[in-house]
Amino acid sequence: MMEKETSINKNKKKLKRVQSDAFPPSKFGYRDKNPSFSNVHKKLINIEIKKENISYRELVKDDIEEVILLHKEWFPIDYPEEFFNKHFEEDKKEKQFFTLASVYNHNGEEFIVGIILCELRTEEEFRQLVPEESLCNIDISFLEDLNIFKPDYEFAYIMTIGVIDECRQMNLGTKLLDKLIYKMMLRPNCLAIYLHVVCYNKSAISFYKKNNFIEVTTLKNYYYINDNRYDSDVFVKFLNGQEKQLAISKNINSFTEYFLKKIAIVFKLILFILSMGFFFRCCRRQHKLD
Repeated sequence: MMEKETSINKNKKKLKRVQSDAFPPSKFGYRDKNPSFSNVHKKLINIEIKKENISYRELVKDDIEEVILLHKEWFPIDYPEEFFNKHFEEDKKEKQFFTLASVYNHNGEEFIVGIILCELRTEEEFRQLVPEESLCNIDISFLEDLNIFKPDYEFAYIMTIGVIDECRQMNLGTKLLDKLIYKMMLRPNCLAIYLHVVCYNKSAISFYKKNNFIEVTTLKNYYYINDNRYDSDVFVKFLNGQEKQLAISKNINSFTEYFLKKIAIVFKLILFILSMGFFFRCCRRQHKLD
């Protein structure tokens, strides 16, 4: 009995939740634990999440309630209902918004463990957060031939990205980001992905730097959280022609590999038919000799 109880306690310790780094540090130098709102934390409280049971899909309308609850756990900002609704409007979603979730499959039920919400914005909206003078020390010469000021170019803005803390060591954030980058590279008019992050969130800043985002500027007093003002760092990842070419090549290579596999199957089938024909001819000849 004691052995079983110890095992459960170990599991609970492993799954112990901590405050998201998006919340400001308290005056005592630590972050207070945030309440659990979402279904994943109510229903999987004593379940060890296994990486092999995690898959990825777009968010659907039925997810909206859980998405709202997870945002309450992850972020200190009270997002209005419209913020979430616009990501699920079918007429706008395909053109303007990109959503992706990492989901954990447990006993035939799906639980969202990670989310990324992205909005496609215009060059003018991009310039509001990323002024031209902030790009002076960055090599963006490849953009000169693209006429960056053309109105039909797109800029992908990451609105939110989050992963439940029980899955922080599973690389889910990077996978969500990689899938977004890949999708944006396939859009010929998308030149960059950008975002802002509150200055005290060192883990998020480290995450974006690790994924080759460039810090371009700091916006003073951008965030108003818990009656306090905080600066925001702005990060950008430009998608130049070479990166887009790699994405297109990946598609071509995938098709080529698929095509070659089909040819190999047909070739093997032909060899099998020829070998069987040769076998039967030998059998008939042997029969005649007998």
